Amino acid sequence: MGASGAGKTTCLDVLAKRKNIGVVSGDILVNGHPTGPDFARSTAYAEQMDVHEGTATVREAIRFSAYLRQPFDVPMEEKDAYVEEMIELLELHDFADAIVQNLDPATRKCLTIGVELASKPGLLLFLDEPTSGLDALSARNLIRVLRRLADQGQAILCTVHQPSSLLFESFDRLLLLENGGHTVYFGDIGPDSRVVRDYFARYDAVCPPGANIAEYMLDAIGAGITPRVGHRDWKDIWLDSPEFQVVKQEIRELKRSATSGQTKIIPTCEWLNVFRTNVSNVEQTRRRFSTNSPWSRSEHSLHCGVPLTTFSRDSFCTSAPRCLYLLYSSS
Repeated sequence: MGASGAGKTTCLDVLAKRKNIGVVSGDILVNGHPTGPDFARSTAYAEQMDVHEGTATVREAIRFSAYLRQPFDVPMEEKDAYVEEMIELLELHDFADAIVQNLDPATRKCLTIGVELASKPGLLLFLDEPTSGLDALSARNLIRVLRRLADQGQAILCTVHQPSSLLFESFDRLLLLENGGHTVYFGDIGPDSRVVRDYFARYDAVCPPGANIAEYMLDAIGAGITPRVGHRDWKDIWLDSPEFQVVKQEIRELKRSATSGQTKIIPTCEWLNVFRTNVSNVEQTRRRFSTNSPWSRSEHSLHCGVPLTTFSRDSFCTSAPRCLYLLYSSS
């Protein structure tokens, strides 16, 4: 959490290994182990913008993601059953056959999460400000869905701007950033935000009873319209705090206990299976357009650009796919 410009999205992109510009230093570890080339395949990233095919239904959108992103050897019936479980878990059963372009913003955000969960991420689900643009009720319903996912065992890393006190207490841990990307606090939130309240109260930033602790923290560190509380910079207070020493010690223990392993290289045949699945879905899309669309019966030709992913020999080492657009015409 942090004010606009504090680096929330940048931090999320770096942790998700989606940044290919600038300088990134430090180590990214999962349970003390370095991330391998298959890290991106074991995570999912729901962007702030909800980009979907407007003419598809909710069920079709999630199924399309499951068909392309789950392993090729998983039976189609198992993929369909998993999609139905996601629809039920995300509370989309009443909108399963609705057209995407007719959905309200909150339902579209749940669909975005469902499309990413269709890949069965084994490690993390990244969410970039999922409550932005939603009203209070829609935001509350969305966070309730995320809480259900977390209770089911899904690890979620989420950025938020200024949540209400009710939404804030739904989270387990907080990384608070100030301008420049400096850490102000990192640790548990606690029931009724008691852990966070006690930390700030220790340094003369006492949250008034009934006030929104999330908004008060931003005001206290100088991210709001009011002057910051105290004479010291809150990033310096964090560096001198015992909580920071506990975090450093925990990182040392993780590094010490972790054993270095060989980086797993994804077999070539698996990428070829993914490519075959892409080609199969392109052909299905072409047939649907050519048989069901009135354009195919006109004198004009329909040209459709479908992105396919191809891989060179070098890209197996860098995990950097190259994009090829296949153009076809149906007259």
